[in-house]
Amino acid sequence: MTSEPVPRRVITWPRAVFVAGAVALAYIGSGLPSHDWTSLVAVALPAVGILVLALLRPVPVKPVREPRVRRAVLAWALLLVVAVIWEAWAFFGQSAWNAANPAHPTLSTLIDPLLEYRAVRFAGWLAWLWVGRKLVGR
Repeated sequence: MTSEPVPRRVITWPRAVFVAGAVALAYIGSGLPSHDWTSLVAVALPAVGILVLALLRPVPVKPVREPRVRRAVLAWALLLVVAVIWEAWAFFGQSAWNAANPAHPTLSTLIDPLLEYRAVRFAGWLAWLWVGRKLVGR
């Protein structure tokens, strides 16, 4: 019984630069204060960069019609709709738009205790950047 060798991914300069930049941005971003203009800029820069890459990506000639893909899109769309409804309910149910209300917690209010730890914020930044890159497909 002979097993075929697993192909290794080649580490290219663009990939190495992306990983180094993502780690540096995650480290810097995880140390910034929440709800500040510096954190807004730190989130906006990679978001705009990933958006530009997504817009420059060529459109596939034939859309994917596999049942697995349709189910995945439906599941993610449902999750997004539930999250938007939750956020809207919490936002419009609070007494002041800039103060958290325990009776109507937003998703960010619920995860704030976890985000007090820089290691968790660092991991969140890395996950966010990795997912963005995977969505673009580059």
